[in-house]
Amino acid sequence: MPKLEKIRENARKNIEYERNKLNSYKNPNAINIVSKIIKHNNILLLEKYCEDNNLSEKDKKLIFDAYLKPNYYCPSVIQQKNKEKLQCFNISKDKN
Repeated sequence: MPKLEKIRENARKNIEYERNKLNSYKNPNAINIVSKIIKHNNILLLEKYCEDNNLSEKDKKLIFDAYLKPNYYCPSVIQQKNKEKLQCFNISKDKN
């Protein structure tokens, strides 16, 4: 059985840990939030596709393995304005 002193020491350490955790919180980068949103929307889209086509769980798993990859939901950051404009041009060209 742990002694009362040890229990109090552990409780004090836990309180100190929680206090430090709250004080040292850092906001996530915007790119991480965007990535999570894109991934969530991709999951919803794949689930809707599987539901509309009445696919089995096995087929659903195969589709998720094939189409839910990090490259499909992690945007790449472009540092130069010219390359960013070129990306926008390519996107608008693909839509037409």
